[in-house]
Amino acid sequence: MKACVCNEHWNQWVPMIERRIIGAAVRIILDQGLMITVWDGEEVALSASVNPDDILGVIGDTDITIFNVQKVDGYMHGFIVFIHGNNEDVLSDHSIGIVLENIVDKIAKEVQST
Repeated sequence: MKACVCNEHWNQWVPMIERRIIGAAVRIILDQGLMITVWDGEEVALSASVNPDDILGVIGDTDITIFNVQKVDGYMHGFIVFIHGNNEDVLSDHSIGIVLENIVDKIAKEVQST
């Protein structure tokens, strides 16, 4: 995944540790064949995407990002909440359920190992 994306605010306003965690989340979710809808705290910034550059490109304009994680058929597994400015605690909340809990566990393991 690229460090620099089309949204200048990603690099300007989102700290490196948050970029690592959110970048890992995007990759892990997409690697499982799932899609991400991004809500930026004000509106749906991107609907049902599998393009990592598009997803990362809409992050950084507000202080919150919520990923709605869904299957291609539209089945919603749940959500992950990122609150920007919390650095290593950027991943602030997530839905309860085996799919989301496994994703969050994988993110934590990957970030800890780097």
